Amino acid sequence: MIHGAADPMFPPRHGEALAKQISGGRLLVLEDPGHGVERADWSTIVPAILEHTAADSAGQGMSGKFHWVWWSGR
Repeated sequence: MIHGAADPMFPPRHGEALAKQISGGRLLVLEDPGHGVERADWSTIVPAILEHTAADSAGQGMSGKFHWVWWSGR
């Protein structure tokens, strides 16, 4: 889960609850964003997505489902 701390539509507690419901779910909360994607956050978002989708030590691709929560600009 990638979630903006300033999201006016879905406060961070929503992302926390959803991440807990997903087996192996992880939550990345960005400090400033609201409910959409900003280019300034790509340097944080891209490595997180690459890590999540990278092959594991057995050469398998990502396991489970990939879930998104988007956020908007500042």
